[in-house]
Amino acid sequence: MKKTAEELEKSLEGEIKERIKKILILKEIQKQENILVDDKALEQEVNLAMASFAKQGKADSVDQQSLQTYIKEKMEQEKTLQFLEELE
Repeated sequence: MKKTAEELEKSLEGEIKERIKKILILKEIQKQENILVDDKALEQEVNLAMASFAKQGKADSVDQQSLQTYIKEKMEQEKTLQFLEELE
């Protein structure tokens, strides 16, 4: 069964809303609990990612600020999830 673009969009709408809610909840917990990412750990992760892009010959096309922001947000989410797991 093939879906039209509109049908696909409608079927994903609920999932997208749920993901956004979860991200916002994690952000609020992170803020309330003052969960921060270590600058050195962030720098290491960014350097690893840039090295990977360099191996692929794509380092010049990477916006390092955007990459750093993305990695920082992912690390913050991970730390927040770890915090929640430790509460159990």
